[in-house]
Amino acid sequence: MSVYLQSIKSCVWDIFLDLDYVVLGSCNGQEQIDQHKANSKARNALFSCLLIPEFEQVSNLDTSHKICSTLERYHEGSSLVETRLFEMHH
Repeated sequence: MSVYLQSIKSCVWDIFLDLDYVVLGSCNGQEQIDQHKANSKARNALFSCLLIPEFEQVSNLDTSHKICSTLERYHEGSSLVETRLFEMHH
C-alpha cells in the first residue's frame, strides 16, 4: 500500500500515516487545502481496490487512515484470512 500511495504523491502517503488528521468543514489556507486533496486521493485509491462488502464497511469514513484501520479489523476475524494465515504457517 505504501508504494502505491507514494507513487500518487508523497503527501498522499504522509496524510495516510497522520493519525491526527481531521477533515474540516472548510479549508482555510493552502496547507489545509493540500491536506484535503491528499486525503481525497488516498481515499479514492483505497476505494478503487475494494469489493462491495468492504466498501460498504468504510464508505462513510472521512480519512484514509480510518478506512485502512477499519478494513484491518474487518479482515482480522474473517474465516478466509484465518485459513490463509493457518496455511502459511503450516
